[in-house]
Amino acid sequence: MKALNKQFNPTIIFNKKNYDNDEKQFDHGFLLMEIIDDIIVIINPEGYSSDNVSILYSVNSNSEQLEKVNKICQEFTTENNGFKGKLGIFMKGSNYYFDDFDIKDPKIDLSTHYNEGFVDFDKDLMEKLEQKSNGLVILHGNPCTGKTNYIRHLICNTNRRTLYIPPNMAEYIANPDFISAFDDYSNSILIIEDAENILEPRSGYSSSAVSNLLNLTDGLLGDCFKITVICTLNSSLKSIDKALLRKGRLIGMYEFLPLNANKASGLLQKNGFETKAPKAMTLAEIYNYNEAEKSFGHSRKIGF
Repeated sequence: MKALNKQFNPTIIFNKKNYDNDEKQFDHGFLLMEIIDDIIVIINPEGYSSDNVSILYSVNSNSEQLEKVNKICQEFTTENNGFKGKLGIFMKGSNYYFDDFDIKDPKIDLSTHYNEGFVDFDKDLMEKLEQKSNGLVILHGNPCTGKTNYIRHLICNTNRRTLYIPPNMAEYIANPDFISAFDDYSNSILIIEDAENILEPRSGYSSSAVSNLLNLTDGLLGDCFKITVICTLNSSLKSIDKALLRKGRLIGMYEFLPLNANKASGLLQKNGFETKAPKAMTLAEIYNYNEAEKSFGHSRKIGF
């Protein structure tokens, strides 16, 4: 924390660093330092989120100096939270927890990979995510139209911690203990892929799952945790509980469609194919165009 060193010249009480064998260098460890009398800053080894930087002070602490320390710490955690490109994947052991994994930035050009209007949608959504709005975002459309690629883009371009529930574990959302997993993850983004089963109109199992989501996005739990939930669907919106679409709860929705013929032609040519798309195409069809051509040629040779 150079700003603290420059302004206060703090005293290091304890500093522990861990050696990273892969990177061949020491990484940040537990740090405890006295800024001035009665004000101590603790940085935990987990990283630089707001939950991992603590300020200890007493009733005798100088309020003006304390405000300066708090401001510096807030700026520091915003710049160095270490969440970009990190995805916490939901796990179940003796308790529910999230384990961090690295995600590679796809570095996609949104203007060429998605239809008109998508760049504006992305800009609006990113602004809401950075404001730490709690609410629900629904990304729906047929498979292979770019939903997962866009999720990768979001993970690598937001400063907020991103959490993920695999489709095969989505059922645990209905479990009352599920909410306890968020104790250490306030202000996070929760991504649920292929969420059809848990978003269907309430009856039996789905009633608990939908109720938990409603509370997380626009209930008391939402006020506590400030979680933004992003759900992806491969089906029509007709199959989900209408309460999820209520204005104020739903902060973003986009339907992913195949690229129109003009957009598809441009992306094909950008990828080296001197051809025009005869119709709208999915991203999967465009990026596997060469294989599709080979397959088509082979089928003709054998008479189909």
